[in-house]
Amino acid sequence: MLGESLPAVFIGKRGVEGDRAFVAGSAKRIEALFTFSARTVGERVEVSFPDGRRFDVRDEALDAALSEALGAKVNLEGGGPVQHVDDSPVHILTTASLEWLQRRLPDAKIDERRFRPNIVLDGEGEQAWLGRTLSIGGAKLRITYPTERCVMTTLAQADLPADPRVLRALAQERDACFGVYAQVVQPGHVRVGDPAS
Repeated sequence: MLGESLPAVFIGKRGVEGDRAFVAGSAKRIEALFTFSARTVGERVEVSFPDGRRFDVRDEALDAALSEALGAKVNLEGGGPVQHVDDSPVHILTTASLEWLQRRLPDAKIDERRFRPNIVLDGEGEQAWLGRTLSIGGAKLRITYPTERCVMTTLAQADLPADPRVLRALAQERDACFGVYAQVVQPGHVRVGDPAS
């Protein structure tokens, strides 16, 4: 589902608190999930449907409503200690990488939402950080390896049109990698505008 931009987060050992805490098990129409969104409302998570309906993530009626809307059996699972991350707890992308891709595809709509990072840093150098530990706000993150990309980056979502050129350009010029993964060395709060060093 579509995510949200937050002014501040807590990064724990398993990543950004609340990030991908739930998974839509058995969903066969993954592209259709990009027409839904999830956001934090106080201490709970709210799922918004394309038609405007909203459900608390723990509402027993949510699974049936999702299954009907998607035309496939869906069971929303999670809410426990397991984070359903792609590979590592934290994913970081830089504005320089986004600007590079925009220059490479000048008529494409390049936006960080295509890549679903936890943190977007202003600047460049993500590949040079491999093996290093970055301090961002109160957190320390060890950069482990480049983030390998898949077809998800090409799918339409919100106002971003489907665009297969995105993955093609990354495959041709960056071995299909864009951004970096990180492990959490020291948990802490991170806020928009915090410096990274």
